[in-house]
Amino acid sequence: MTGVKRHVFFDSQTHLIVKEDATIGGIDEQILYDDYRSLNGLKIPYKIELHRGTETYDIAVTRAQVNGTVGERVFDFPKKSQVQLPDLKALFKEIDENQKAIDKLKENYAGTRSEEETEYDKTGKINERELHEYSFFYLSGHEVSTLVKKDGKPLSEEEQKKENDKVQKEIRISRSATPRERPRKKRPRRKAKRRKTMTSASRHFFAPANLSIPGASASAAKTSWSLTSSLIPTSSLTN
Repeated sequence: MTGVKRHVFFDSQTHLIVKEDATIGGIDEQILYDDYRSLNGLKIPYKIELHRGTETYDIAVTRAQVNGTVGERVFDFPKKSQVQLPDLKALFKEIDENQKAIDKLKENYAGTRSEEETEYDKTGKINERELHEYSFFYLSGHEVSTLVKKDGKPLSEEEQKKENDKVQKEIRISRSATPRERPRKKRPRRKAKRRKTMTSASRHFFAPANLSIPGASASAAKTSWSLTSSLIPTSSLTN
């Protein structure tokens, strides 16, 4: 059996809970309940004492409701001094509209991406180096990418067919689902091992007319730019 085991103590006369004991995250915790008052036919403790490790917290309940209605404005930003903070609904609506505009703009561009990962041993000697080259475009705010080369070599006919099938599936999902419904890409699972790696990536954007990807639509050239980035973690645990 897994999970938290909790000991609950009841008053023999009132049958109300007076204490709870548990060990959470290796820390002993104890909760004491007192000052029960009737509310809508229920007994509510208005005094709660929480002991967690060496810390003690006294909780005094000033007002309680049973199945009460929570007002729509309860979770608004608090007002400080005379400063009027933004309306949450209007703010989230504006954020959503801005994101949709960004997603629409990204659909005007496609590009290529190169990713190189180098694995080192304890002495700093290179154990393995992998280079993957992709072409990509955007559809409904979702990046659809295709692997085109591995270690500088074009894919085999069978590998290319698998990539094309994968892209067509991603296109169907992107056109039919909202961003929240789209599944995240899963990276191939590898045997877990401690290793030191250096990962670098570069991107080049240009008009979709210059890139041939199954399912991508061409448009007039507008501009192009490139982006290069690198990340050098001290160590990583790869699954």
